[in-house]
Amino acid sequence: MNADNVGSVGRFPRSTIWILILAGAVALVFYGISIARSTFALATHIRRQGCESIMSQMEQALGQYRRDHGAYPPAIDSLNDGKNAKGTIYFDYRVNGERRPIRDPWDRPFVYRIPTAPEGTAATHPGFRPKLGIEFYSIGPNGIDDCGQDDDVTAGN
Repeated sequence: MNADNVGSVGRFPRSTIWILILAGAVALVFYGISIARSTFALATHIRRQGCESIMSQMEQALGQYRRDHGAYPPAIDSLNDGKNAKGTIYFDYRVNGERRPIRDPWDRPFVYRIPTAPEGTAATHPGFRPKLGIEFYSIGPNGIDDCGQDDDVTAGN
């Protein structure tokens, strides 16, 4: 055995092999983090799209409720309880086949307010739906009410 090769593997000293193994492990960790972040971003995007779709359907139900009753419902869950002139529920919200309070994809209640300001002086932030004359939005993935801005979700944005 050659004295120069003691403590080496092939042509590389053992210390070099351990550095290469450690560098490979670090690279795998960063790769895993990158995949996890991409997966989370995709899941958030899919939830946002689902939320926008639900909200669009709910806005139609709110409009129908207003046409039937002359006013918006006092609470958003009234859409899940009340029936229209045809005898069908305005917005039939179910989880695993069971009727539940209406929630966004992050399992939080939607923000739904009927402004009490005089006509023409209502709020102008993105959560305000001027076509409907109400505030209606989801507080989004961060769970913070940003008045329909930042990551909050409104129908059609």
